[in-house]
Amino acid sequence: DRPGDWGPIFDEVYAATKASRGIKTLPTTHDDNRDFIRTNRFLIREAKALAQHSDTPAIAAVIMWDGVSRGDDDMTAGFAKLAQEAGLPLHTINTLA
Repeated sequence: DRPGDWGPIFDEVYAATKASRGIKTLPTTHDDNRDFIRTNRFLIREAKALAQHSDTPAIAAVIMWDGVSRGDDDMTAGFAKLAQEAGLPLHTINTLA
C-alpha cells in the first residue's frame, strides 16, 4: 500500500530469507486487519522467545512511519502499542524527517 516499486525488493529479501530457512508462514483468515494483528502479536512473541535462548537477550521494536495514526485500523500504531505492552523498547524512524 506504499508508493514505489517495492515488489523486487520484497522478492529479493524474501528469497534470501527463505534460503536461510528464516521464513515462517501463518495461515490467513482472509481478513487483512485481523491477519496483520495476528502477525504483529506473533512477531513480538517470537522475538521474546528467541531472546530467551540467546547470549544477548536484548530486543527492541522498530517502527518506520510519519508518527500519525490513521485510527483504530492503523497497523503500525497497533504494533507500537503491542510492543510497549510487551515491555519492549520502541524506536521510531520518522519518514518525514
